[in-house]
Amino acid sequence: AAQIPYATALRRVAALQERFNADMGSPANPHGGAMGFHVVRIEELTGSEISTLRGLARVWLHADGRPLTLHVKELCELHEQAFEDRYAVSTTPVAMADSSAAALPAPVGAFDAMTGEYAFSVNAHLRPAKPWINVLANPDFGAHISESGGGYTWAGNSR
Repeated sequence: AAQIPYATALRRVAALQERFNADMGSPANPHGGAMGFHVVRIEELTGSEISTLRGLARVWLHADGRPLTLHVKELCELHEQAFEDRYAVSTTPVAMADSSAAALPAPVGAFDAMTGEYAFSVNAHLRPAKPWINVLANPDFGAHISESGGGYTWAGNSR
């Protein structure tokens, strides 16, 4: 692949940043700075900054001279492989209730006088009569966790 001059590369990156900002609505996006398009030279970073960026960056591209489309294609392939790997180990079917067995009563809960908590016991055979979820949230992040162990998380906006 032919090498492009550094100044040309910088102009292209600046154009990408402008397009990103336009697509987000404005440079001050509604996610409170949680999103952005940043270009940094690795030589200008400390070891701890590099470590932090590697842990937090959603996408990490190494300017190795290949076209951006190849980098994106690689990312898509890695994403698909990671999804397949997660799916292969993270799904455990919940056993169906035996309709011939006598139905167990739904758990009964009670309020704790000292703490005000409402609690009840559940296990694989003793489940609540109705499904429910816990909602854990603040303005920037949230999660739903169900009585059966299912869940969902979001950042920025739950909708």
